[in-house]
Amino acid sequence: MRKLPISPIAIAAFLALAAQPAFADVKAGVDAWSNGDFGGAVKEWRDPAKKGDPDAQFNMGQAYKLGRGVKQDFNMAADWYQRAAKQGHLQAADSLGHLYHYQGKV
Repeated sequence: MRKLPISPIAIAAFLALAAQPAFADVKAGVDAWSNGDFGGAVKEWRDPAKKGDPDAQFNMGQAYKLGRGVKQDFNMAADWYQRAAKQGHLQAADSLGHLYHYQGKV
């Protein structure tokens, strides 16, 4: 019996499907945030952020910077922004720079 090689497209499709639950949590958090449920948004983002989702990490940074759904904490905001920025999240890198400037660290 001849084995067929797995195509790169099939692998990419599998990985995209495997990532859907984290994306769903991040989207649910965005929806909650948009509806003013900041605590619910943070609850949705926390696990994907801890698992390395850069969008969730950026969103956690925003929550901590603004003090919405969590107690305002610029150090925590910077930590989440750094995590996302290290993965190439441009808004996180920009927000981190603004936060450092605001704190007089630059």
